[in-house]
Amino acid sequence: MNAKGNKRMWDEYYANFESRKIDLDGAKTDYEKLLFSLASERTRALEYCCGRGYESLLLAKRFGITPTLTDYSEAALKLAAELFEKNGAKCKTVKADVYLLPFPDGSFDLAYSRGSFANLKDGLGALRELSRVLADGGVLIVCAPNALRFENAIFNRRRGYYQRSYFTFELVALAKKNGLKVVKTFGYDSFYVPHLKNAGLSRALINAPLPEFLKLFVGVVAEKRV
Repeated sequence: MNAKGNKRMWDEYYANFESRKIDLDGAKTDYEKLLFSLASERTRALEYCCGRGYESLLLAKRFGITPTLTDYSEAALKLAAELFEKNGAKCKTVKADVYLLPFPDGSFDLAYSRGSFANLKDGLGALRELSRVLADGGVLIVCAPNALRFENAIFNRRRGYYQRSYFTFELVALAKKNGLKVVKTFGYDSFYVPHLKNAGLSRALINAPLPEFLKLFVGVVAEKRV
């Protein structure tokens, strides 16, 4: 699928979401806990390829910040803005291509996205641009589906858009090629849990104690040091 087709697919996907008031009772998943730990001292936050911006909303409510959310899908940005408004929080939404962000060098202390990196065809180019907008000492979170997991075969048959899985060492290599220092590798979500009504059971399955390399998603935390 080409770039226009990919964008059209995501516009249609997010147009079917309903913005609503959601559960904001702190960090519950492993990814959210990691994000909270990094955001506690970093107020200039950027969520790239933000989708509905759920994680940014958690940060806004917990730390009182106004995060910047970017996506190239108008439907996603509209959904994110409505989600923030309905939950009494503020954000700045910017339609932007992750390969050409409309921000000066060193604009942010923290850049993050939950799994969207897998949908980018030029991962190296995306990291180059994200590194540019990070300040010295700023931190970047990059994560993607784990190439070791069997669920990828299921997703490959279902999806109609570009996506690739990564090994942890591949994400580490991409970060290092852009001059970033990898300070942590991680994995999150143990099992794919679609639409379980029992929230407690769903959370238990997602956070089941599997080794990092067997998690559904793998990622790196990388720091910019000038």
